[in-house]
This record gives sequence, structure tokens and C-alpha cells, in this order.
Amino acid sequence: AVGNGRVNITGTAKTQKGYITILLAKDIVCDRLARFMHWKDNQALVQAISIMVKHDVQPASLQAFLQGEKEEGQYNLINSAYELAAENSTSNMTELEDLIIPLIIKQL
Repeated sequence: AVGNGRVNITGTAKTQKGYITILLAKDIVCDRLARFMHWKDNQALVQAISIMVKHDVQPASLQAFLQGEKEEGQYNLINSAYELAAENSTSNMTELEDLIIPLIIKQL
């Protein structure tokens, strides 16, 4: 499960020991966003945005997830953070965090 939803489709990755089941990028984003929304874990939002930019997970594709979590109000923050991260080429999580944390502070 991710948030209040179920994971129905997974991927696989080959390792030296064989194949392992992995979550799709969108499901990982939803997991990180759930942690951010329910536990106020700001680092989880930064992680979600990083994955979204790297794997082209568009904020609009998350609206059903946000509705299911009853967190539709977070869409603007997520969209703004995504756009900011996509516009700025960050090379590490610290730089990305420096971009996103001011947006979170504005929400307080």
C-alpha cells in the first residue's frame, strides 16, 4: 500500500542474485508525499520532487492520489516545487532542499 491506495503494478530489476520487485517511480513519489503530508516530513517532499523531476512524474498525474489522501490542498505546493526544481539544474539533494524549503515555510 502507498498512502490509502494499493500498488497494483510493479516493475522488476535484475541483480546479481536474480530479479527483485520494485515500485514504479510514481508509487515511490506517492509514498514520499504520504510521509510528507501525514508526518510533516519535509525531507520526504524534497525526495518526492527529486524523483518526479528525474522520472518525469508530472504533478497533474498525482491529483487522484491527493484526493484519496484528502490532501488536495497540497497540489499547489507540489506543483510549485516541481516547477522550481525542473527550472533549476540541481546536482544534489542539498541544492534541491535549498530551493524547496522556502516554499514550505511560506505554507506555515
